[in-house]
Amino acid sequence: MKPISTLISSKIQFAGERTCENCGGKVPIIQRDGKEYSHCLACDNKTLEKEMEDFRKKSEAEAFFWNNSLVPSDTEDATFDNYHPKNESQKDAFDKAKWYADNFKELLEKGEWDSLLFQGSYGIGKSHLSHSVAMLLKQKQYKVIFADTPMLMKKIQSTYGNYKESQITIFENIAKADLFILDDVGAEYVKSKDGEESWAVDTLFSIIGSRVDKPNIFTTNYDSDGLRKKYGMHGGRIVSRMMKGTKPIKMTGDDYRVKGW
Repeated sequence: MKPISTLISSKIQFAGERTCENCGGKVPIIQRDGKEYSHCLACDNKTLEKEMEDFRKKSEAEAFFWNNSLVPSDTEDATFDNYHPKNESQKDAFDKAKWYADNFKELLEKGEWDSLLFQGSYGIGKSHLSHSVAMLLKQKQYKVIFADTPMLMKKIQSTYGNYKESQITIFENIAKADLFILDDVGAEYVKSKDGEESWAVDTLFSIIGSRVDKPNIFTTNYDSDGLRKKYGMHGGRIVSRMMKGTKPIKMTGDDYRVKGW
């Protein structure tokens, strides 16, 4: 660092001005000790404002995801980078999921179909790919919710008599998400003790209804007939709402969780 005496003795002169190549404004040129310096403060301020706005949006997206998502522990670290397809159906699913995440903005603008459904057996990567989409879009500052269906039903049930978080608040956040991921549809318990359909069926019907014409990703081990039977009198309507604007992706393979048993 230069001593104070040297700094004081440095000669600073106005050497003219230039036109900023970015904003077109006039920028002074300062000469000190034979060297010229010129910074556009207007552009510097705009850059700083953009960085602050990006930080705000990123923070909001992070908070929205973690405050509203319900992610099983074995899915928390799932990304596109650590997904390893074992067959052609899984490779096809990976390609389509990655394309969906990369082209999410364009899909929203085009508005033809904007949702995905991963269907297949246990442990073949449906949740992994869905969570990978969530992580990439969260990085792009979209508001995303990833909800394991059984965990979501338990959370909603826990709000009964709970004044800190209401069922209405959960529904409102789901409805306003840029992308809603409902993982493992059909894994939740939907029958009461007398064999009648429980509140969970009506709740699921309302949730999916709130997301019609909005981007969603669904994963399920059931085929369409299986889901209709699972949800009884609401089954047909639930499947119909899920599939509106939705591209189904069939996945096959062995359960990686029990490999080697």
